[in-house]
Amino acid sequence: MKKLAVDRAHERYQRAAAALAQFKAARSYRDAEAAWTDFLIACGSFFSKLQEGVKGVDASEYWYGLKKYQRKTDPILNYLHKARNSDEHGIEYVTARGVDGGFNLGFGEKKEFIIQAVDPATLIPIDDPDLISKGWSYGPHVKLIRVFDRKHNTICDPPYSAIFPGADPAVVGDDALEKLAKILTEAEGLIWR
Repeated sequence: MKKLAVDRAHERYQRAAAALAQFKAARSYRDAEAAWTDFLIACGSFFSKLQEGVKGVDASEYWYGLKKYQRKTDPILNYLHKARNSDEHGIEYVTARGVDGGFNLGFGEKKEFIIQAVDPATLIPIDDPDLISKGWSYGPHVKLIRVFDRKHNTICDPPYSAIFPGADPAVVGDDALEKLAKILTEAEGLIWR
């Protein structure tokens, strides 16, 4: 792995982190959508820089093949890859605009609440962890949607089963940054010049 490639991938990681921070701080649909696009582009070019850095080094090429497979099989990384391709190669939106959920929250704000089963006769909450779940209400917000990747002629839904809530870009983005940081650490261990 070439050191320059790792350095450039680190720059892209920093851009992705900055874009996600901008997304979280956005106070309008337009700002949130622009920040999300910047996040997708930075995540995509993160992999491109690493791909260029392994060329001609068999052990590193093998490692990158494993990372490429990880991106294809990990629901979050795969979704981000497909959303980036959809955004870059198509004209359809890769997010949808959500409205206020009834709590009069500001743009991008969310409120977590607990949903708990109640005994219908006594109206006392049932103390069973299997009958308790979390819920969220959002103010006006941007959410992830099904994307169509024209480059590979495939559709991809948000990673609902991999993370909760799976349509929340901030939650998906945080998880993705953790995964990219681990990949970056591995790449640093492969530097040879």
